Amino acid sequence: MRRKWKAIFLILILCLVAVFAIVASGIRIPFFENYGTNFRRNVKSIVERFEWQVPEQMEEFLNQTPRPLTMEEKLEILEQMEEEEAKQQQEEQERLQQEQEQTEQEAKQAAGEAVTAPTLVPVTPAPTKRPENPDAENSNIVALKSAYSADYAAYKGNVLCATVTNLYCYNPKGEILWNKEIQVSNPILCVADRYILVAEQNGVHFYLFDREKQVYAGIATSPIVSAAVSEHGDVVLTSQKAHYRGTVTVYNREGKEVFCWNSGSYGVLDADISPSSRTLAVSLMCTENGISTRIHFFHLDEAESYASCEYADTILFDLRFFSETLTAVGDNRIVGISTKGSEVWNRSFEDSILERYVLEDGGHKLCVLDHSNHSELLILNNRGSERSILEAEALPDFADIQSGYVAYNNGRDLIYTTVSGKDTKKYVCSRDIKKIILIDTGKILIVYNSGLEFLEL
Repeated sequence: MRRKWKAIFLILILCLVAVFAIVASGIRIPFFENYGTNFRRNVKSIVERFEWQVPEQMEEFLNQTPRPLTMEEKLEILEQMEEEEAKQQQEEQERLQQEQEQTEQEAKQAAGEAVTAPTLVPVTPAPTKRPENPDAENSNIVALKSAYSADYAAYKGNVLCATVTNLYCYNPKGEILWNKEIQVSNPILCVADRYILVAEQNGVHFYLFDREKQVYAGIATSPIVSAAVSEHGDVVLTSQKAHYRGTVTVYNREGKEVFCWNSGSYGVLDADISPSSRTLAVSLMCTENGISTRIHFFHLDEAESYASCEYADTILFDLRFFSETLTAVGDNRIVGISTKGSEVWNRSFEDSILERYVLEDGGHKLCVLDHSNHSELLILNNRGSERSILEAEALPDFADIQSGYVAYNNGRDLIYTTVSGKDTKKYVCSRDIKKIILIDTGKILIVYNSGLEFLEL
């Protein structure tokens, strides 16, 4: 029993020595410090509440209690911390840049090449002041490495972004709603109703999603050239197979291969499938008597095409079904064709150059035309008739159309207008535009080299 008390007594002495050492060294332990501060605050509040008279020494002790920080002071401290962190990141980027340049100079010296004086170039230069944009209601910038190389698509009031490793779904404010891991070296992103297809161009991997749920992950038998998905969930892939000029494969929404056709004579340009009748259309480039395009129509349960049509002096390289009418985009025309192979409408661009185009989900077509060095944006309705023509100061590099609105760029200026051109807004971007996607009415995604800007006009 005496040994037990001796041990306890020894432990107490050691604890006292440790406390004395800490106090003497000036080390401040946050837990005890905070506990003491809160205790003094509570005692001071009670004394003030009941107006007690306390000794002078105690009053002096209580008055030394630090007051809590206000919200404004907390925000000011947070801003100072963020500024310091940004400064440190910038210094680190400059240091890495200098090291990289020094390494390159040393490599040139070793190779006997001429060495130039190193120059410091910021990795991600930021403007000192963002342009003033009175038309902008809200703007949010999100960092995304190699954003320009990703593929994008508007999806049910949000926007999808397919990178080499992930499929993101952003809301119009730039917040990630969900994220799925994928592995594709060069993503192709397609949407139809609730289905999402991500395919690997020049690779073999592809993924089908039903909203955020992955239905299956597939592997093609040969490198993928183009891809499409229907509202029924059918996946259409064109690919390059050895000993053939192209292959078209169709997978149903369970991932089962239901059709495969190899072209031995003509090169496969593109393919798509209609949502209702599940009619497959395949465009082929023929070079027997000049250049022409032949389009074949297939039933999935038949190996041979049941209908076809041909267009001379035209390369129809992009096919897309809107309901049961096929839209075929070529180098000098856009054509509407029925599933029977008969022409429904034909819009020729013989006196203009079709620089770029957008096919809206509702069936409208936006055509950016260079007409004798004069830039025009031609909008066609779902029947191929001209709806309006908008004039642009310069040839746009990027454009999009959705729900009666058009967005395009003029350098760093974003122009947002109705298809009639009556209501126009302008937004000056702080850096070079790489892509434009209309998410919803007044809600736009602007893609930069390494970032995304979610804009509301």
